[in-house]
Amino acid sequence: MMRQLSTNRRSPLVLRCITTALLLASCAGNDFVAEPDLAAALPDAAVPSADLTAPASDRGPAPLADQAPLPSPDSAPAAPCASAPLPLTRFAKNERTTAGGRTFEGWGGTSTPAKATRTPVIMVHGNGGDASDWLPFRTSLCAAGYRDAELWAITFQDNSCIGYCSSGSNTEHGEELAKLVELVRAQTGAARVSLVAVSMGVTTSRYYLKSLGGLDRDEVALAYLVSGPNHGLKDCDILGASYINVACAELDSVALKSGWLYKLNTPDETPNGQGDGKPPAKTVIYRTVSYTGDPFFPSSYVSSPKLEGAENLVLAGSKHAAIDLADLTSYLKKVP
Repeated sequence: MMRQLSTNRRSPLVLRCITTALLLASCAGNDFVAEPDLAAALPDAAVPSADLTAPASDRGPAPLADQAPLPSPDSAPAAPCASAPLPLTRFAKNERTTAGGRTFEGWGGTSTPAKATRTPVIMVHGNGGDASDWLPFRTSLCAAGYRDAELWAITFQDNSCIGYCSSGSNTEHGEELAKLVELVRAQTGAARVSLVAVSMGVTTSRYYLKSLGGLDRDEVALAYLVSGPNHGLKDCDILGASYINVACAELDSVALKSGWLYKLNTPDETPNGQGDGKPPAKTVIYRTVSYTGDPFFPSSYVSSPKLEGAENLVLAGSKHAAIDLADLTSYLKKVP
C-alpha cells in the first residue's frame, strides 16, 4: 500500500497542479512518493527525529510493513542522517551552473566531503516538482541505513514554469543533471550513482545518460524510471507545445517518429543495459514502472513508459509518478 505526501505542505504546487492540469507533474496529489512505515518495519533502525512526513491524519492507509532494511557495509556502519538535509545553495554558484548558464538547486550531501559507502542516490523530479518532493523518501532511506553523503535531490532552474515557457526542456534539464552528477562524484568519491526519476525527469535522465556523457563515463549504475513519457504523450499531441512548455516539442508523436524522442530511443532504448554484454562496472540496470490507469498515458499511450531491454513493471492503479518502495528497495540492493 502507498502513502501520499501531505498536500498541506505543498499547497502552492498543489494549487498549480489543480488549476493547470499539470502535465508530467510530480506533485503530492499524484501519489508522487510513497513512504513505508519503517518504524514498524525496521525495529532496529534509528528513524530521524525531524518531522519530514505528513501529519498522521494526512498519511492515508497503512503503509508497507514487511520491508527489510538495506544491508549496511560491514566496514563502515551507516550513521543516522541529520534531522534535515543541507541545501545545495551552500556550494558556489559556478559549481551548480552549466556552460549554458543554468543553475540548479536542491539538497544533499554533508557540510564537508564524505566518502560514500553505498552508491549515491540522485532523485530527479518531473515538470512542476522540486527536490522537497523527495523528503519523505529521504526519511525512509535514512531509516534503512543510508547516510546524508549518499542522498541527493535536484531542483531544476525553471521547475515551477507553468503555461508556455521558452525554456525548461529535457535537454536543458539534462545539462543541469550532468552538473549535479559531477558534483556528487567529487563530494563522495563514488565512481557511479543511482538515478531515481519520475515523469519528465525520466526522459531528462535518459538524455543525460546517452547524450551528455553519463554512459561514456560509466557514471550510472541504476536508472529507476517511473511514469516516463518515453514514447510520447497524448496531451502534447492534442494541445501542442503551448500546453506546458518547450518540452512538448520533444515529447509529441512527431518527436517520436523523427525528432528528439526518436534520437533518444534509437538505435537502443537501454544502452549499456544488462543485455548488452558489458562488464558489471559498465552496465546500467534499467527498471521502469508504470500504471495501467495513469491519466497521462491513456489508451494507446499506456505503454509509453516501457523501454525495450529494461525490466518493466506494470502496476494496477490510476496513479502517475508513484514510487513503490518495496520494488525500489529491491533494485537499490542490486547496486553495491
